[in-house]
This record gives sequence, structure tokens and C-alpha cells, in this order.
Amino acid sequence: MKKLFIAILCIMFLILTLSGCFGLGGSGDWIYPLPNGYIVLRVNAVDIIIGKQEDAYSVDEVVPRHVAGISFNERFIGVERLPIEGGIDANYHEAMTLIENRDIKSFEYYLIDTKTEIVFGPLDAASFAAACEQNGVGDLCEWIDTASIRWNSPEVQTYG
Repeated sequence: MKKLFIAILCIMFLILTLSGCFGLGGSGDWIYPLPNGYIVLRVNAVDIIIGKQEDAYSVDEVVPRHVAGISFNERFIGVERLPIEGGIDANYHEAMTLIENRDIKSFEYYLIDTKTEIVFGPLDAASFAAACEQNGVGDLCEWIDTASIRWNSPEVQTYG
């Protein structure tokens, strides 16, 4: 009877751990902070958005799901987004190939001025570069692939 009880406890622990309960990182949901209250919000592998965090419980969506990359400085945020018809759910392998190969022709680009809250986009790569020049963006950091951000990175906040 004691062995059965221990076996049931072990199974329950495994189920809870693997399902992401107890905050052990299984859920993979995270918030990556950006300048002036903007965030990258990962709800799941498909739904990664750029938002403006109004308070601890609300986020206004600025760039919709399928955010593939970010680049920023203290004022501006550059965003690469996959405009996948039917969503990444239906075209997962196509989306992952585009991200891994950094196929810039396949991305939509957005430029966010975090001080004025003006959003330029969606743009193609050439229009994005022109918008950066016209708005005096200056240097942005290297592009960060959102798939490479991990829930246990020092700058990431987990939730869920």
C-alpha cells in the first residue's frame, strides 16, 4: 500500500511539473521588457506580440501575433513580423524556415517611436530602412530572434 501511495505521488508530481504548474517553467510564457513600457509578450510559440503595458494586468497590442524579431534603442523599436496566411499554426514548418534563414523579404517590418507612440507599418525592408532614416532612429541593437529568448533569461519575466 505504501509503494502504491508513493507511486501515485510521483506520477502527480510529474504531471504537474510537465504541465508547467508550480512555476517550474513548463508553460514558456514570458514578458521581455522594451523601452518606455513596451514589451514582447509570449503567450505561446505562435502568439508573440508587441504591446504597451498599461499596468500589471493589461497590455494594449501594438503589433499583432507572429513577431519573429526585435531590435531597439532607448527610444525606437524595430519589429520583424511573419505575415503567414492562415497563421503559423497551419504553416509551422514554413514559418520556422523563414525565421531560421532570416529571410528579410518574407517579413513585415514595424517601427515604433516609444515617446510619441507612433507606429509605422507594416513596411517592407526598404521602407523600414527609409522610415528609420527619416525619423533619425540612429543605431538599433542587433536583431533578436524571439524564438531564441528563453523563459529563464535574466531580463525575462515569467507569468502564467
